[in-house]
Amino acid sequence: MAFLNAPNIAPITTLDGFRHWDIQQRCEDSVAKIPLAQRAFSSNKPTMPLLIGCDMGEFQYDPYFTQWSRGCAKMSDTRTAANVFNFKYWQYVDISYYYGHNLVTIPPTVWTNAAHKNGVRSFGTLNLNWYENGNIGSQDAQRALWTPKPANANPDYIYLEECVKLLAQIAAYFRFDGYLLNYEPINNIYDPADRNPCLLLLKTCRDAGLDMIWYDSPTSAAKNKFDNALTENGLPFLQTAGMFQANYFWSNYFGNIQNPRTSWEVLQQHYGRDQALIQRDNTFMGIDCATERYTPAWDKLFWQNMAAMIADPNIPGDPPGYLTALNIYYPAWMMYDARKDPKHSPEDRLPNREDFLNDERAFWTGDKDYINFVGGNPVNRAKSVSGYIAPRTVITQLPFVTDFNDGEGDFYCLAGKPRASNQWNHLSDQSILPTFLGLQYDAANKQNQTGIVHSDAFYGGSSLMLDFTDVSDYFEMDMFAASLNINQAITLNLIAKGQMDPQALAIVLYFADNPSVTLLPVQANQTPTYWTNYAYQYTPQGPTTIVKIGVRVTLPQPVQQLLIGKFLIDGYQGNKPSIQRFSSDQNVLSWKGLYPDSHYRIFGLLNGENILLATVYNTTYQVAYDTSSGRVEADHIFNPGVTGFSQYFVQEVTKWGNYTVL
Repeated sequence: MAFLNAPNIAPITTLDGFRHWDIQQRCEDSVAKIPLAQRAFSSNKPTMPLLIGCDMGEFQYDPYFTQWSRGCAKMSDTRTAANVFNFKYWQYVDISYYYGHNLVTIPPTVWTNAAHKNGVRSFGTLNLNWYENGNIGSQDAQRALWTPKPANANPDYIYLEECVKLLAQIAAYFRFDGYLLNYEPINNIYDPADRNPCLLLLKTCRDAGLDMIWYDSPTSAAKNKFDNALTENGLPFLQTAGMFQANYFWSNYFGNIQNPRTSWEVLQQHYGRDQALIQRDNTFMGIDCATERYTPAWDKLFWQNMAAMIADPNIPGDPPGYLTALNIYYPAWMMYDARKDPKHSPEDRLPNREDFLNDERAFWTGDKDYINFVGGNPVNRAKSVSGYIAPRTVITQLPFVTDFNDGEGDFYCLAGKPRASNQWNHLSDQSILPTFLGLQYDAANKQNQTGIVHSDAFYGGSSLMLDFTDVSDYFEMDMFAASLNINQAITLNLIAKGQMDPQALAIVLYFADNPSVTLLPVQANQTPTYWTNYAYQYTPQGPTTIVKIGVRVTLPQPVQQLLIGKFLIDGYQGNKPSIQRFSSDQNVLSWKGLYPDSHYRIFGLLNGENILLATVYNTTYQVAYDTSSGRVEADHIFNPGVTGFSQYFVQEVTKWGNYTVL
């Protein structure tokens, strides 16, 4: 039996569900709470903006990922909570949209939180494809959504004004950033009468303050087909929506590899070169990960298309660097479709987490061999997203802190001590992860295992492992891109695990206008859990900008691997964060209106011990639900099944990682 009032973002599939979303979906636990972070490019090299379209298909509202907006610890015969699509390469992405094949798709709370933490805008979708929306009643009811309300309005229909009002209310409540609008006519037969109403819907949404992306279809194409590029017919949709995404069927395979150039030429002809260089960043050429995805054959199409985005300097009039922006559609393909049998079903066992993470790293950074595809696919950094997209950074102001927690794990640690032993997933809890992970070594050195690991953690379920395999003199790794303006002394800390000479572990700072500086620890103190806190200091000679932060280990050392569990710069030393106390008979713990920039850990007091129940990013937590079968204990993220608490504690954790120990 479903919990009543449990946090649960679901797709909106009916007109009644759309009109009454406020009753059916309003839940404070489901509101994204992390604001959009400021970010900067980590390179002066021109690089195209990237839009990712997350079509989860059969898993679009995966109960192990999205249903419980705070995360989940449930398991099944085919998967665990620690084996879901948990995206980690935000540094290459500018916008993500969550496409659900339903009338309105609200991006999951955890997805919006993680995107915003990394400076990425999060979009839902308004999907008017009739073949996917037959349950809204009739095509007349569907067309009413873009039609101004007439004098003889059908009370069962939702007309343009109400439609846009509802879309704005939903986005404002759940705090995501806009919508992709997709309208593919029935049987893809273009009706000229649909064109202006779609433009009116886009304009009304924009007038209501919504950011919009138009997904190209026969409605904005030259005739009854997808143009797969920006054409003169599609140009008004770019101008009205503000952003335009072309469909995916272009490459040598489809005989039209020049589509990015076609899109650029339309922009240049209409805007002139200087303005076209601006508008191309709002024009996304789509590439579908799913094309021939079960064997390495997809490689030939996908990376040919990726290469076609780069302008040819030998062609007169080319723009510098790239032709238009880029859309990568369905990046979750490596998890949901990398099963070896192409005829898989949703009941088939998914690849294990480590295999998926390996393949995802192969796709995004190119330093791993694919292992879940028939025939495999060798390391090729040129055939990876990082070969085309320069990373962005959100390290633009101080303080900065990361726990190297990727938002999933087999246990949950606090200050190096395990506090829960079940598998879990909570994308809101993901730290800012290393910018340059996977870009450290020559591709031939496949033995080196440097990366995020789930074997140990200081906070959360993972840490950064430095592997010294096949390294003799010294080990050096770029960790983070930054854009930090400093003009006074700063303090840096690394918390690491592994017996070694403290003076062998250095931090390297790189500057925009000066050579790099290597910092040695001024202090090294071991924690009660055998992690060591290394402290560093740096005083600039004048105003300067840190653009990259690395770590360097002098070898040989008695350990072959070193774990890094925390990194911070200028740790915040303000007032101690609060601890809220609640009695055991309260169903809902609420601290609404307080501490909007913080997140929280929930503990239950049982026989004198504080049991970790949850890490939440909202300002309420429900410990029990009323169902038709009576009162039911919540399915806690951590330590599920433990009940009978005599009191609850809510521990505030600031955005700088500060908290008051219970």
